[in-house]
Amino acid sequence: MSDRDHETNAAPRQRNFIIRWIRRILKWIRNFFAVIGFVYTAVPLILIWALLHFGDTTHPKKTAAAVSKEPYSLWLYLNTGIIENEPQMGQELFREFFGGDDGIYLPTVRSLLKKAASDGKVKDLQIVLNGLSGSPADIEELRTILTEFKAAGKPMISWVSHLDNAALMVASLTDKINLNPVADVSLPGPAFPMTYFGEALKRLGVEMQVIKTGKFKSAFESFVSNEPSAESREALGSVERSLRDQMVKAVAAGRKKQDSEVFLWFQESFFTPAKAKELGIVDELAYVPYIDFETSADRELDSYEPDGSIAGKLRGGYSLHPEDGLGLIEAVGEIVDGSNDTAKITPDSMEVELNWAAHDENVKAVVIRIASPGGSAAASDYIWERIRAVNEIKPVIISMGSVAASGGYYMAAGGQRIFADASTITGSIGVIGMIPNLEGLRDKFGVSFFTITQSNRAAVLAGRKMTAADQSYVLSTIQDVYRTFKSRVAASRKMSMEKVEELAQGRIYTGQQAKENGLVDEIGTLKDSIQYAKKVAGLDESKAYPIHRYEGSELSFSECMTGLSQLRKCLRRHGASIKSETLKHYYGSEWKELNQIKSLKALATKRQMLTILPVEVKL
Repeated sequence: MSDRDHETNAAPRQRNFIIRWIRRILKWIRNFFAVIGFVYTAVPLILIWALLHFGDTTHPKKTAAAVSKEPYSLWLYLNTGIIENEPQMGQELFREFFGGDDGIYLPTVRSLLKKAASDGKVKDLQIVLNGLSGSPADIEELRTILTEFKAAGKPMISWVSHLDNAALMVASLTDKINLNPVADVSLPGPAFPMTYFGEALKRLGVEMQVIKTGKFKSAFESFVSNEPSAESREALGSVERSLRDQMVKAVAAGRKKQDSEVFLWFQESFFTPAKAKELGIVDELAYVPYIDFETSADRELDSYEPDGSIAGKLRGGYSLHPEDGLGLIEAVGEIVDGSNDTAKITPDSMEVELNWAAHDENVKAVVIRIASPGGSAAASDYIWERIRAVNEIKPVIISMGSVAASGGYYMAAGGQRIFADASTITGSIGVIGMIPNLEGLRDKFGVSFFTITQSNRAAVLAGRKMTAADQSYVLSTIQDVYRTFKSRVAASRKMSMEKVEELAQGRIYTGQQAKENGLVDEIGTLKDSIQYAKKVAGLDESKAYPIHRYEGSELSFSECMTGLSQLRKCLRRHGASIKSETLKHYYGSEWKELNQIKSLKALATKRQMLTILPVEVKL
């Protein structure tokens, strides 16, 4: 090989060598900056989270043990779904960072109730049922756990927000069932709803080719048929009868009724709360009592320890404010029975805030700002009762926003005095319901609906046209809620029922019209309602006082990181501190908010303001 050939071969090798090294260097640089990026992003977040959760608390919680050595009630809240698996570390961390429901893990419940059954300091078990869900097998296991506790001879009392199959199965084990005075009572028993797309797919030119063994194998039947086959009706009907028989026997034994009587309960399915009490399905119509777990000897199950101490997250836990002032609660959005959506109003969220306002000694009066078009009647009534109860402890003043109608007005009726803007939309004292009839979908789109059940309300459950009996049951429920709504308004506004009926019937009014007809007391802004609250609280009307808000016992990581003010709240609550310059580095443009807060405090010190409002509210 000539020298020229050697030179020709060497040049590409040299170039390839250089390219490889350049690629290695670029890869190393990329990895380096990836690590640096991770460190600068993750480490500060982890440090902040550690400060939030492991820093010394400025306001340590008082334990029940420190308050009382007397026997106490143990409270079990069943307000979410039953889960099969114990939450893993990753799930716990995700929930810790971003919030969310824990779920009910039955082995944990069994372990704690087993200890409580033999704990002499636990005098009884109070069970709150508000949204319990699970399969029939899950509910059966929960009943077994509660039966084991009951064998210890300690009383069990249940408090039910909505009475459905699952709630009755659990509550029927207890010695006494209390049901919210305004609640849904829906007991259809087992039901198997089915939707069939055979004709719909055929119209689309789609043919599903199903190959099976065994005549009862029906998993894909809905894609090739327009109605259940004889085999499906036989199999599901048999299972439905078995499950119904089990439910009837269990409830009958717990309520000390004949099986035939309980069978009729499930067959009729829908009841008003008053009718449920009359038939003996429940014992009393009553709300869950206020329990301040911070100062009461009572405690929650998941905070229970057999040595009498209390640990973990306390329901309604809060830190007290150090200065006398007024409490401000904002009730904004649709009213719903249960939701994690902070844009909606729920009984749980309102109860926690109202409980705080009632027990914080530095909150001398409470102002509730309502901006809601309404929603769930049961949720509205429950919140009304909680507002009314707080009003018996300290003044509660209502300030209406752009709209406080229907359920929004229902809540307002619990307060001592109602302020509204002249253009506020309010009233709408009435009740309305809607149940779809889906039968037309079969003719138009080829979609059919069926339900296998022995309930007389099968048409409603299947989305078919209501029978006359169905309409009668639904109407009686709506009329019952309407009467209750009007009675709340009559008591609050000191009107006769006849006068309320004239103003009700679902009619809306402006704030000015509502002032003239007596549905509100004053035309005024939020500032006006706060000024009035100072007066009835016995505070000096010419002085400035802080406006306190509920801060909660704990915020998730994501909630702490939504803004500077929220992060500062988290740090203050957990006793941690980060230098202001560090916060400025991470929040830059939001830094001006801190200066706004300082300016407000300076103005208050100079007594140039009558009250201090949060910075996002303009005076």
